[in-house]
Amino acid sequence: YVTGTSKSAPSWRRAVDLLETVGIPDPEDIATSYPHQLSGGQRQRVMIASALGGDPSLIVADEPTTALDVTTQSQVLGQISDLQQALGTAVILVTHDLGVVAETCDDVLVMYCGQVVEQAPVSVLFETPRHRYTEGLIAAIPKIRPQRLARLPVIPGTVPDLAELPAGCRFAARCGFADETCTQSQPTLEAVDSSRVACFHPTGSQASQT
Repeated sequence: YVTGTSKSAPSWRRAVDLLETVGIPDPEDIATSYPHQLSGGQRQRVMIASALGGDPSLIVADEPTTALDVTTQSQVLGQISDLQQALGTAVILVTHDLGVVAETCDDVLVMYCGQVVEQAPVSVLFETPRHRYTEGLIAAIPKIRPQRLARLPVIPGTVPDLAELPAGCRFAARCGFADETCTQSQPTLEAVDSSRVACFHPTGSQASQT
């Protein structure tokens, strides 16, 4: 990645130090390598090193474990966590993998069609999801069950056309608890115990028990 730079230059030393910081062995060799010469995990670590180059107070990691095997995923996530603790850097992790969320995050924002529908500490979210979309996501996680299911849990319907979003709740067409209010008005984030949820009929409400 580092070309045309003298190995005595401060920029070279900085690049090698950053590669060493993210746990890359033989950082001086890696610094002169091309991307195709590196493994997926090494490329992810190089990207993390690049992000650290400006001494940021916040890192946005967008799908950092995509296309990595489970072992390498764990290593990359561990590296991000270690750097966060060592450098005092805040991290926003963007992912579709709820396993990654459960393992890595402190607080969670669940988004649907560009809107935040639920916010909660990670332990609260998985124990008592309040939004129907969050509930569906967690129910669909593959798991070992005492009895064989005829069909795996799914969220019915499809995502609405983002160019023609509905006037009301964007999840209403896929929700078994939606009523007229849901189709006409957009819910706002409201406090429900330790969570905030944008839903007229969150789990645990009277509507969910009838």
